[in-house]
Amino acid sequence: MRCYLAKISFSIFIYFSIFSIQAQTNMVTISLVENTEKQRNIGMIDAIVELKNLSDTTIEGSLEILSTTESLYVLQNKPKTIILNPNESLFIAIKAKISTLASSENSARLEAHFTLSNSKEKTSAFLPISIKEQRLVKMVVQQTNLLYEQVGDSLQIPIRFLNDGNSTQTITILANYPEFVAKNRIENNTITIKAHTDSLLILKKEINREILKQEEFSIAIRSLYQNGDIIGFANIRANPIKQSRRYKPEFVADYSNPFSPINQITTSQQTSNSHQNVMAFYGNAQAEINKGTVYTNLDLNWWEQSNQTFMRNTWIGYKEKIFGVQVGNISKFNDLNLIGRGIETFYKTSTNTKIEAGILEKSYSVIDFSTPSTGQSAWISFTNKEGWDKGKGYKTAALFDNDSNEAIQKALVTNQFSIIQKPNFSLQTGTAISTINSTENSNQKLGAAAEVNLQGKTAKLFYNSLNYFSSGYFAGIKSGAVNLNESIHVNLEKYSFWLSANHFSFAPKTIKTTAYFLSEFSNTQLSTGISKRLGTLFFSLSLTSISEIRKEPVLVSPLFQEYKMNANRVTIGGNYFNHKHSLNLSLEGGFFTTNLNPKQQLHFKTNLSYTWKFFNLTSYYQHNNFYLGEIIAAQQQVEKTYFNCIISPSIQMNLLNKKLHLRAGIMYSRNSFISNTLQSNSRIDFDWNKNLNLFINNFYSDFSNSFQPVNTIQFGLTQRFNPIQIDASKSDLELYLFYDTTGNGVLDSNNKPAINQLVIINDKAFKTNEHGIIKYKRLPSGYYEIRPINSNEWHAPLQKIKIEKTTKIAIGLSRTSTIKGSIRYFSTENSFSINQKIAGLSVILTDSSGNVFYTKTDEAGKFILLLGDLSHITDAHVDETIPGSKFNKGFDLKKAIISLVSNNEPTEMTKGFGPSETKVSNPDEAEKFKWLALDSKMDVGVENVHKLEPNSEEFKSLNVYKYKDSRGNEFSIKVKNGDGEKTTFLSFIGAKLGKVGDKPVLSVMTSFPGKNGAEVTNRNDFSKLGYYFTTTSKEVIESSTGQIAESKTIFKFEEFDNVNESLPRQQTVDQLKRVMKMSAKTDIGNRISDMNKQGANIQYIQNPIDTGIESYEDFEKHNKKFIPSWNLKHLLSPFAGEGKKKK
Repeated sequence: MRCYLAKISFSIFIYFSIFSIQAQTNMVTISLVENTEKQRNIGMIDAIVELKNLSDTTIEGSLEILSTTESLYVLQNKPKTIILNPNESLFIAIKAKISTLASSENSARLEAHFTLSNSKEKTSAFLPISIKEQRLVKMVVQQTNLLYEQVGDSLQIPIRFLNDGNSTQTITILANYPEFVAKNRIENNTITIKAHTDSLLILKKEINREILKQEEFSIAIRSLYQNGDIIGFANIRANPIKQSRRYKPEFVADYSNPFSPINQITTSQQTSNSHQNVMAFYGNAQAEINKGTVYTNLDLNWWEQSNQTFMRNTWIGYKEKIFGVQVGNISKFNDLNLIGRGIETFYKTSTNTKIEAGILEKSYSVIDFSTPSTGQSAWISFTNKEGWDKGKGYKTAALFDNDSNEAIQKALVTNQFSIIQKPNFSLQTGTAISTINSTENSNQKLGAAAEVNLQGKTAKLFYNSLNYFSSGYFAGIKSGAVNLNESIHVNLEKYSFWLSANHFSFAPKTIKTTAYFLSEFSNTQLSTGISKRLGTLFFSLSLTSISEIRKEPVLVSPLFQEYKMNANRVTIGGNYFNHKHSLNLSLEGGFFTTNLNPKQQLHFKTNLSYTWKFFNLTSYYQHNNFYLGEIIAAQQQVEKTYFNCIISPSIQMNLLNKKLHLRAGIMYSRNSFISNTLQSNSRIDFDWNKNLNLFINNFYSDFSNSFQPVNTIQFGLTQRFNPIQIDASKSDLELYLFYDTTGNGVLDSNNKPAINQLVIINDKAFKTNEHGIIKYKRLPSGYYEIRPINSNEWHAPLQKIKIEKTTKIAIGLSRTSTIKGSIRYFSTENSFSINQKIAGLSVILTDSSGNVFYTKTDEAGKFILLLGDLSHITDAHVDETIPGSKFNKGFDLKKAIISLVSNNEPTEMTKGFGPSETKVSNPDEAEKFKWLALDSKMDVGVENVHKLEPNSEEFKSLNVYKYKDSRGNEFSIKVKNGDGEKTTFLSFIGAKLGKVGDKPVLSVMTSFPGKNGAEVTNRNDFSKLGYYFTTTSKEVIESSTGQIAESKTIFKFEEFDNVNESLPRQQTVDQLKRVMKMSAKTDIGNRISDMNKQGANIQYIQNPIDTGIESYEDFEKHNKKFIPSWNLKHLLSPFAGEGKKKK
């Protein structure tokens, strides 16, 4: 924990009542008043005690000056003997110091007591003191560049708040997310921070599929005081870790609307009940011009009440691959945080080396030069191989900072090295030296820092060691720090264990002699725990022992008051999720002791988060103090036991075909300092079109001790524009890919073109035509990577070429071998509950020559699915005139089947058809594989099949609906007028066509929603087993008295081999041809492209052969009179002219 102490200016209003002047006995009077003639120093009180002898005799007594609180320190605090001659008046100067830890929330006063030596009679005077509130909260975002790799990873944004003011502050944190990160774009959190303490808030978001699709995005963080004043803001960038990605322009910060980072303008007006009207304009643009990019950002605000215009977060820059420059607002975060207006530039001397330099004035406004500057900063750095954290390189930097406010100059030289960088072990080290000078007293001190980090892993063990040390006079932001973090994680098949030891101490020193004494802090923590996952449930248990020591200066003296706390805690956590609900619950508690109170005390806190559809609820409760800073701050509170309770519900809805977005949330809290707090935040967005967005949002805040509520309304619009590209130099690239059967790498007459070969060129996917050729036109000059994808036992290594003119290249594919494997998931204590899919996962292999090969796992793992057009199945389960369970309109059945087969074993395997169908246990004997009545975790549709006791009077009273299929087979079912129930259950029946390698190849027979009656194979058996159908079809209900309704065809699995519409689609036949060609000698399961997008796992298999299978399309060609979906159109015959429409 880092604590920053700064000089605090106190405005002290001193007042006194009448008795403080006239306090007297019969012999003496005493008064205590402020010395208004002497200029008051910062935090210092000058007062005068007047003693007057009213008698004619000499008086002797003792004068004692006291304060009622430790925050008010009397410099002359020892009793003093006073002798007063007859009728003499004596004036005594008094000095008292306001502590830097003094709180404006506590009362304080000076007391003067004069006690007569002989009679012990006492007379007193009092001087009450009121300390004006000083707000000084700082927000420090500890990580501004977030990385993620796959679905289930966690984005964590650690934000530390330091309250260096003298009053407890309740802070609202607004996080502005893109919609694909959080449906409620703006989320708020509230924390309460006592004076002279700090608090760490971690915002978390789990990576989903939509986030994974993004190339880059930003998250805007703003923090506000309770009256709406801004504490600070930060823009967080998030980038995916991918094996390949499409080119995107480099990140441009967007503090106003992070949902479209470039080429947009936003204008808005904000008003509040405090008459603070603000007009804002934000815009940014980026243009690609030949080899470089011009980019600009503008953030302009006009405050009506003060008639002030602010231009911040504004810059213009130009960059290309080896050079770049930016002018305007600049920010660099390193060992020193350098923020202001200035210029920065970079130059790459080679591919692996880069020089950066910049200079700035520390003022945020670009156009208002009357804004006082707090100094100047400059830096230069040299980076080799992307530095120590991304590669096997190093970085050297020199930084200079002149702080005119503090009259301090700092200079640093830092070095960072990557010593070892291997897959299972890495070692980095860093060093720094610095000098710090005071321009007030010419003091100069040297400082140093060192850092050693290592990480390693084995098959089941992961260890981590992060160590940092700096001297007290080190000029960087981490001065006087010792930070040791050691951890070991053991991952077993069903459990994960961990053990960690952490020590952090903070003891900075200052060269200023007229300032203050800095506090010292240390924290040592030992922790161990275990976690386990049970399906959709995740549990964790940990034990923690903490020892915390804090030394605070006693006023202006070099003496320190030491505070100690020891605590032992248990933390229990659990979460549950499915496709509708998400529940997270944690409970942490234990006992602690302090040197202020050695008695063991109980403390605990719990956090609950629940999500359901558009509703979210979070709640928090804390009993007693958890940190030493809280204990120190609570010493003078009336409440002996600290508590804090927060509850925050919110909703998020998309209406009008997702054009209207509603977001709203409220937060109510109650704690020991503020009895009631109510805040709300809401936003309405309307997408006028894909580029124009209109919005209005409202923020309301009311505290029980606030003068008036804060109510702010903002409305505006955002217009987005297409990317700007100006590039005259364009070239064409033509690739010819062939099978190098001779193995000599030379194109000759014996080689054949590689047809339908997948190739990736700078993250763009191509497939060769029938001549083995790819054309990529109008390319800008530059380097391009060409990576043929390993397919059908052929491959070629990655090539990198430079394109400056139209280029033709021939690439030979060499024969390779097949490597088989399987995917298993292992979870740790840090794992999130995710869908443990095995399909579409990237696999990267590297050979002894350093060539890298890429592939993806197949869709179903154990099965190959032939999924063509499934509309004939979904259409049959959508029409309301046909009794049965219904799919939702637009339901992605193909995706659902893939998920069902990937995540579940078949519930049943059979051989034979119709009455001769029997169950089998050997997959080799099975002809049908069935996944019946399984929870798909998706909103499938409506369940219209229900069950009653077959002999019950209720079931017997139901109407009977009879119908015939196209072949005259008669069916009879029970029906009832009414709606069904939403269902997530799904069934799928697949017929085995053969095998490829050891994987069965399945063709779709049928699929249907719901779980009731899934085991029934003959529709006439539904009534025998007590099943009935609900329907809202008037036609069905009216004809359910016994009339036979011809041609109401409802297909069940055993019927699909008896009707024409069960013919496979042409796409399925084509796929089957490819499969059967290869099934005798190869396994294609590990050469799949992207099943989630392609829908079939043999898209790139070569050399198909004809099988003579008739497809649905072939049938239509030879039967011109055939009417598709004739049975859904209420016709009596599938052929035109042979039947009339049923009336």
